[in-house]
Amino acid sequence: MAMVTNPRTASTGHDRPHSGLALLIGSYCENSQLLQEWAYVEFKLSMMVVAYTKAAQDWLRNTPVSYRLICVDLDHFISMNTAIEVCLSLRNEQPTAKLVLLSHDTARDDFGSERSSIADVTLRKPVSFDRFVEAIEYVLNKRSAPRVQTYQYRDYFGENHRAHLCPGNIPQFKT
Repeated sequence: MAMVTNPRTASTGHDRPHSGLALLIGSYCENSQLLQEWAYVEFKLSMMVVAYTKAAQDWLRNTPVSYRLICVDLDHFISMNTAIEVCLSLRNEQPTAKLVLLSHDTARDDFGSERSSIADVTLRKPVSFDRFVEAIEYVLNKRSAPRVQTYQYRDYFGENHRAHLCPGNIPQFKT
């Protein structure tokens, strides 16, 4: 399954004053390249992609660089405990950086305080361009959280379900 959908690489025309360094901890693939491009086009953030290994861990600790944004792909880690430990250590080592988690396993996007000790925002993969931009604007500017709507629906078998739909992450239904 692809991590990112609906790529839109042209700038939206917003003149955002952000610039600086960003880090993505995860696999270097087409999806991470899209996130790199979006971070630069929209926010002038130069994003480096690093696979989390012992050598990368040592390099990150010993390199005196201050990141404005750190994205962590939780699916890149073998266990959730390891991912949480990494996020907590990043919080200590980069106290001014904003942390964004990416995962297939989360139920929905989280702009609230549910995971605030380890991250500022959690995004459910696949991540759309619009949702990525909303999340980064939110963490860098601390604007109000994007709206999440809850819908109730009944499936084919008559069972009730709830869905959390966010602008930019609305599923496409085939007929």
